[in-house]
Amino acid sequence: MPWSIRNARVRVRVRVRRTIQLHLISLCLPLGVVVAQERQVHEPTGPLPSAAHVFAAHAAAVGPLEGRTSLLLRGTITGAGVPDGSRFERYLDRAGRYLHVIRSGTTIVSAEGWSGDTAFRIVNGQRLRMTPGTVAAIREHAIAFAGVHPSVIAAGATTIEWSDFNDRWHAKVLVTLRPGDARHELYDLETGLLAASIRDRGTDADGRKYARMFVWKTYRAFDGAKIPTVITELDGKSEWRMRVDSVQWNAPAPALDGRVQP
Repeated sequence: MPWSIRNARVRVRVRVRRTIQLHLISLCLPLGVVVAQERQVHEPTGPLPSAAHVFAAHAAAVGPLEGRTSLLLRGTITGAGVPDGSRFERYLDRAGRYLHVIRSGTTIVSAEGWSGDTAFRIVNGQRLRMTPGTVAAIREHAIAFAGVHPSVIAAGATTIEWSDFNDRWHAKVLVTLRPGDARHELYDLETGLLAASIRDRGTDADGRKYARMFVWKTYRAFDGAKIPTVITELDGKSEWRMRVDSVQWNAPAPALDGRVQP
């Protein structure tokens, strides 16, 4: 569920002190973006696990997804531009479709979606013009269903190094979505679960590099499969936090052309 950081390569046999915090500092993001501290611990011994092994461990940790064709998450959301007390709905399915709606009471604050072919975004009732960057950002949410990568993406993924993130060692995997379009994912070695994903967003209007990061926490089992119930999204300027309180498997597909119902 539902994203390249440029840095020097680190050989596995060399002790690593690099943290996600340092990655984001290199992209001119504030220190407070991620609470990550270095500790006097040894890097995991032995070779890096393959991306296939990492994905298999994650799938095993999440639980059985056979027969689950779609997912609808509901909960509360806080963050930049979101009125107090707002709620969200996020739909994902195996066809790669996606819809995310934020409501304040019965009023739709914003909505965005990916139909599999086209993207849309609506803010305060106004349909926004789609740029290639906006389409890529929306499509990214729909790339994976419940953290399981399509085989075509998994085949090209590569584990590149260890990362000490939030005081735990993680396997850092480079996932290529398409040529020139990639993200890094961090998998907890102890739980097997996806902990964070980071995607280089390029350069902003001021010429500064920036990235977008998603942190997945507090996994809980819903009908036998685990879902992260605390999801934080950050881009160095703004932060949003979603807390999931309702999960529906095999939910019917909503309208994915911008005709969002109140």
